[in-house]
Amino acid sequence: SEGAFNTNGKVNAVSLRVKRTASPQYWAGDHWDVTGGSSAVVSPSEGYSVGWSSAVATPWADDEQYTVYVRITDKAGNATGPEEAGLSRTFIYDTSAPTAYIVKPSSTDYLGALTEVRGTASDPGTYKSDVSKTRIALQRISDAQYWDGVSVDPNGFNVTGNGTAEWLTATDTSPWFFSIANAAFENGISYRLVVKASDTVGNEQNTFTWAVSSITFRVDKQAPSSALTTSPGTSVTTYTPTGLVANAFQGQTVDNLTAINRVELQVSYLEGSTTNYWNWVASSWTNVSSSNTVKEPVQILPCNPCTSSVTWTQNFTGANWVSDKRYTLVVRSTDSAKIYNGVNSVIKGNEENTETLDGN
Repeated sequence: SEGAFNTNGKVNAVSLRVKRTASPQYWAGDHWDVTGGSSAVVSPSEGYSVGWSSAVATPWADDEQYTVYVRITDKAGNATGPEEAGLSRTFIYDTSAPTAYIVKPSSTDYLGALTEVRGTASDPGTYKSDVSKTRIALQRISDAQYWDGVSVDPNGFNVTGNGTAEWLTATDTSPWFFSIANAAFENGISYRLVVKASDTVGNEQNTFTWAVSSITFRVDKQAPSSALTTSPGTSVTTYTPTGLVANAFQGQTVDNLTAINRVELQVSYLEGSTTNYWNWVASSWTNVSSSNTVKEPVQILPCNPCTSSVTWTQNFTGANWVSDKRYTLVVRSTDSAKIYNGVNSVIKGNEENTETLDGN
């Protein structure tokens, strides 16, 4: 401790008292005590205005608040109070590093699009200095290169990690976020995201727990594909109504990375310039396309993730076919890759495939 005083009389002695919040509160020179005494006495050079300093051999503990009180005695024996507010300094002793947390994206996610990463950070303990900065490092796992933080294409993964160069400062501390160009990510490639926090006194996080401060995710920008078959390997061409009843529609949907989320069917035919859709709820034809004209078929061979295919089938009632019409069956498949924009994480919609059936 150190300081300076001006007095009306010459300073004779300066004594210090160290107090903490925990019990017992007072430092007695070699132990903590319940009563307050002088833990150190300084004999400054004689004068009306003096400077002083003292080494206080106190076992400072992490997550604690301390107050150092100064008491001055002059040559005439006049002394200030033992704990005068104006002659004290209160401080926090903090040696614990804070922790940064990743909120989005989640660990092991398959992402169709990513434009922002987001999370929180906290400094442990009751008496803490608090988080001052959060930083991220985004690595392409295949070649261990890090993103430069500005490029909007895959060439931005050009930074070799050295403990410093790979770290990018996020916006704010808790919550924190960092905007990313989705075009920087390549389809089918895996990435690692690591975040760390530091506090106002310089403690920096150096442990990165999986699914807390470190995650991996894979990018899936490719939609699944669907093919319609009457039986495996046979294409649909021309049928009589009785030929398209039980298992009228059967197909396969394939995705090379992500589990299939949904397959939807829509049947229609053209009457002049009017398109008529089969309403699966009302069991009738209608010229209004709606959610009722879309049907999820029965999934026969589920898989997760679907590295090969999902086989599905759908029955139809023969009497509901209108003869001599050219029918269009639209198959739309959706995989489970997520689009994360910093606020919401939603399932990605993918591609539609169409195939034509001729009825007679």
